[in-house]
Amino acid sequence: MISKKYPKLIFFQQIIICLIPLALISGPFIPDLLLVLSSLILIFFFFKLNLKKYFVNKLLIFFFVYCIYLILISFFLAENIKLSLESSLFYFRFGFYVLTIWFLLDSDKKFIKYYTYFFIFAFSLVIFDSL
Repeated sequence: MISKKYPKLIFFQQIIICLIPLALISGPFIPDLLLVLSSLILIFFFFKLNLKKYFVNKLLIFFFVYCIYLILISFFLAENIKLSLESSLFYFRFGFYVLTIWFLLDSDKKFIKYYTYFFIFAFSLVIFDSL
C-alpha cells in the first residue's frame, strides 16, 4: 500500500489538493502553485514507487498528445507566437491534476469525502459573497 510508505507526504498532498477549490477564489496564482506542488509530489511518487499504471493510460496519453498538438499549432501557425504559447503551453497541468486525484483516491478512500467538503465550503463561500 502506498500510504504505508509515505503517509506524511500523502497527507500533505491531500491538503494541497483540497485547498485548490478555496484557492480558486483568490485568483490564478495560488491554485497554479498548489497544482505544481502536487504534480511534483506525484512525479516523486512515480519515480520512487514505480507507478506506471497511472501514466500508461490511453486517455491520458491521448490528452498529452493533444497538449503537444496544441503547442505545435501555437508555435508554427500563430501570428503572435508568444501570446498563443502563453495560453496553450501549460494545459498539461490539468492532466496532472486528474492523475493526482486518481492517485489520492487509490491511496485513501476517505479522500473523496474531504474533497467534497472543501468543494461545498468553497461554493458556499462564493454564493454567500455574491449575495
